[in-house]
Amino acid sequence: MPNGLPLEQKAQVLAESDYATDKEVAGRWKIGVRTLENYRSQLKTDPNLLAEYHKQKTKLSVAWVDDASKTIKVCAETVQDLCKKKNPKHALLIQSVAGAAKIFGELNIAYTALTDEPSPDSESTEAKKA
Repeated sequence: MPNGLPLEQKAQVLAESDYATDKEVAGRWKIGVRTLENYRSQLKTDPNLLAEYHKQKTKLSVAWVDDASKTIKVCAETVQDLCKKKNPKHALLIQSVAGAAKIFGELNIAYTALTDEPSPDSESTEAKKA
């Protein structure tokens, strides 16, 4: 393909490069780092690529928040299961899992505060009343 990846995939590559190194992203997509740099330059002049990039970046951030919410739930269930076993050897494991849940919870709160959007899996109180 002479022009590289299709527009949507270029945008996805660019969005992923915001969360990982150029080398990692280039390797994952089997493109050169220089190609990624060219896509980044193209982003400055191509309004269609820019619009698609914003869509892809939104998808990635929403997916992350959704994964974080699921992780918090799994952590809570794991802590409950470990506590039910009442094994003193599990104390450090319980503390570690609870600490991980706390970190994900704080990140979820920060995302909500910074974007003025609730996490994707939470319903508004109005929707719950209906």
